[in-house]
Amino acid sequence: MPRSEVVRAAAQAHESAQASSGVRAAAQAHENAQASSGARAAAQAHENAQASSGVRAAAQAHESAQASSCVRAAAQAHENAQVSSGVRAAAQAHENAQASSGVRAAAQAHENAQVSSGVRAAAQAHEASSGVRAAAQAHENAQASSGVRAAVQAHENAQASSGVRAAAQAHENAQASSGVRAAAQAHEASSGVRAAAQAHENAQVSSGVRAAAQAHEASSGVRAAAQAHENAQARSGVRAAAQAHESAQVSSGVRAGAQAHENAQASSGVRVGQPKR
Repeated sequence: MPRSEVVRAAAQAHESAQASSGVRAAAQAHENAQASSGARAAAQAHENAQASSGVRAAAQAHESAQASSCVRAAAQAHENAQVSSGVRAAAQAHENAQASSGVRAAAQAHENAQVSSGVRAAAQAHEASSGVRAAAQAHENAQASSGVRAAVQAHENAQASSGVRAAAQAHENAQASSGVRAAAQAHEASSGVRAAAQAHENAQVSSGVRAAAQAHEASSGVRAAAQAHENAQARSGVRAAAQAHESAQVSSGVRAGAQAHENAQASSGVRVGQPKR
């Protein structure tokens, strides 16, 4: 075999070995880059999932705490309303007892006045009867003198009895007027207590509504922040994936360029080694 053919065969074998080795190296590097990129993407996805899960867990815990706080506030408001209702019921019972006591006192005073009037009437009748008998006796003894004295005595007795009855009536009237004023005063005081209790309840309800609205706004803000964080994480993941893809493309292009350069160098070397025809 001529020497030039031996040289060409050796060069051809060397080029084939170099090309095969370069192809295998490029394939191996491509596989390694793909595996590394996949591992990084999987790790990034795992981290994003972990972060998103943590944010959702925190938001869930915050919402649960808010709900528990609202339940406690509602229970407290219910207890306050129950206590206020109990106070109003006690005040009403006290007013009823006071009114009932006043009615009983008035009835008792009326009965006492009736008894006293009856006693006075009986005494008056007894006096009149006694006076009649005395007048008759005096008439028998001395018609003129006894008759005059009996008439004067009867007139004085009638005047005294009338004055006693007038004083008793005035006392009863004063007592009744005082009772009416006391009842009106108690009613006004009770009405003021109920109005104050109502205002307190209204303020409590308004405060509860404001607290619930504030808690809702805070919860909404937390959810919005969590959503924004997730969106930012998702956008960051997309950018990272795009960046990794571009880097892999650039790296692959560099390797392809280097391979083409080596192939050109090898081909040029073979051509230089060929003898002139």
